[in-house]
Amino acid sequence: SVMVQEGSDFYVSVSDFINRFYSNIPLNRKKVIYNGIETERFSVCKRHPDKNKFVMGRVSSLNKGKIPKDWIKTANSFNIPDSHFVIAGEGPLKEELLKDVSLYGLGDKFSFPGYIHQNDLPGLLSTFDICCYIPDCKFGEAHSLSLLECAAAGLPIISTPRGGIPEQVVHGKTGFLSEDINEIKH
Repeated sequence: SVMVQEGSDFYVSVSDFINRFYSNIPLNRKKVIYNGIETERFSVCKRHPDKNKFVMGRVSSLNKGKIPKDWIKTANSFNIPDSHFVIAGEGPLKEELLKDVSLYGLGDKFSFPGYIHQNDLPGLLSTFDICCYIPDCKFGEAHSLSLLECAAAGLPIISTPRGGIPEQVVHGKTGFLSEDINEIKH
């Protein structure tokens, strides 16, 4: 429940999922306005994946809640032949993820290009075969900009049905949703 402030005409949230937290606000004072992106930026996103590798990528901050701490072990467990995993972004968990890559001897299977400037994002996404965006928090995302960008680039998406993600990814049509990522790895 959210505290109502006097003088506010509307309470705007970025997803129906978040809107539910405004339970004490009358329906006529609640609005949902989804995040948006400039899709034209991604119209130049010509797919040119590496034909010798299946590239699974994600773009997000590498903070707690955004990426599972055990992501390296989980992604490697998919056992996808000739695969490569790209983890773009910066944050405190990057060091831990890099340690796991070293620990498991997976330096050739994972790359970390770091922070990607918005101007360079379409080029990076054009190298992906699929976006695998699994947030590591109970509620998921409110309305992920990264998922919007991947969809605009024409990428299929794998994610979890938490938070506002099911409002963005339609299971079986625009991507696949599962609480158990191993269930959809085939």
